[in-house]
Amino acid sequence: MKKLVFSFFALMACFVLASCGGNPTDTLKDLTKELKDADDMSWEDYHYSIPMKALEAQIEFYSSERTEDEEKDFNEAYNDYSKAYRKASDNVEKDKKKEKEELQEKLEKAQKEYFEKKKDSKK
Repeated sequence: MKKLVFSFFALMACFVLASCGGNPTDTLKDLTKELKDADDMSWEDYHYSIPMKALEAQIEFYSSERTEDEEKDFNEAYNDYSKAYRKASDNVEKDKKKEKEELQEKLEKAQKEYFEKKKDSKK
């Protein structure tokens, strides 16, 4: 449920960002904040949604002329984003590992029940 609620808010944030069509530097700053504030981030957001937005911001930035100050601000924002992205990796991987372990436990339980039922039916 927590992931569902977070995903909903992330989706809403995407709509807000998309409707603004703002500065690519601000987009990277927003993505950095999203990565830092997220306690529970979905694998899809981490591996697809957020990186795609970051790539689009970079394309937008490099597609037009920029001043040295804008370039400096953008590079700082990108470095902050990169650090936050790497740090968020730990949380995402822990969640995936936990999810995998839970599924493994369910599989073992289902297998045990299956073979017990099969054994009982042969008697």
